[in-house]
Amino acid sequence: MTGDLLTELESHGAAMAGRLGPEGAAAARGRIAKVRRRRAAGVAAVLVPALVLGGWMLRGFSMASSVDPAGRTGINLDAPLEPQMIEAIENGDHEAMRRLVELGVDPLHPALAGDSFAEHAVARCDLEALKILDDAGVDRVAVWDFDVDLALEPAITDCGPDVAVHVVETSPVGLTGEYVMGLAASEGSADVVLALVRFGFGMSSGVEDDSKGAGGWSALLDAARARNARAVAVLLEEGADPMFTVEGATVLEHVERSSLPDEIVEMIRGAAERGQS
Repeated sequence: MTGDLLTELESHGAAMAGRLGPEGAAAARGRIAKVRRRRAAGVAAVLVPALVLGGWMLRGFSMASSVDPAGRTGINLDAPLEPQMIEAIENGDHEAMRRLVELGVDPLHPALAGDSFAEHAVARCDLEALKILDDAGVDRVAVWDFDVDLALEPAITDCGPDVAVHVVETSPVGLTGEYVMGLAASEGSADVVLALVRFGFGMSSGVEDDSKGAGGWSALLDAARARNARAVAVLLEEGADPMFTVEGATVLEHVERSSLPDEIVEMIRGAAERGQS
C-alpha cells in the first residue's frame, strides 16, 4: 500500500466516523450472519421465479438503436446490451463498458443472484470497472434484501485496500464500524484492515466499564478468534487495546482462555505487558 493512499485515507477518518451508526457487537455479528443467510436464500428466492417465467423477462434487457456511431468496440446492436456488459466486465474492457453505458444499458436490470454487474466487477477486483458502474448509476443493492450491498463482502475479504475502501465509501446501504471492521479483521488482509482503520473505522466500541458483561466489541478479538495473525499484528500496531473489555473479560483474558495459536496469544500478551509498563 502506498504512502499516498494511507495519507488520503487518514484524511477521511473524521468524516467516516460520523457516518457510522451506533450498533452493538451482537447486532453487528448478527448482521454479518443475516447477510450470508439472505444471500443464500436470495439465490432460491430469485432463481425459482426466473425459471418459472423463463428468466429473460426478469432481466429487462434494453435494446439500443440499430446503428452504433462509434463502431469500435464490437458491440452487437441487434442483441441485448446487458449480457454484453457482463462480458465486457469479465474481459476488463473498460472502453466497451463506457460505450454500453452510452448506448443505454439498463443500470437497474434485475439480474439473478450472483450475476449483477457489480458482482462481476468486484469478483475481478476491478476498481476502474466499479467506478464506471457507479458513475452509470448501477445498483449494488440486493433485490432480496435492501440492506445488502452486493459488492461489500467480496471487496473486503478478497480484494486489495483500494477496492475495499472505494466500495465502503460508495456503499448505498448503512454501514457500522462493527460490521465492516469485524468482517475485515476476521477475513480480510492486513492491508485492508490497515486501510479501513486509516479511513476512520474504530477498532472497538462499547461502554467504558463492561465488567458486568453488558456488551463491547473489539476488532482485535475478532481477528484473534479468526486466527488472522497478520490482522492482529496490524491492529496492535495501530493501537488496538488488548485490555479492552468485551462481555465481561478483557481481550487478553479471552484469548488466553481459548485454544488459539501461540503466536497470536503472545502478540496480545506482549502488547498488554508493554501497555502496563
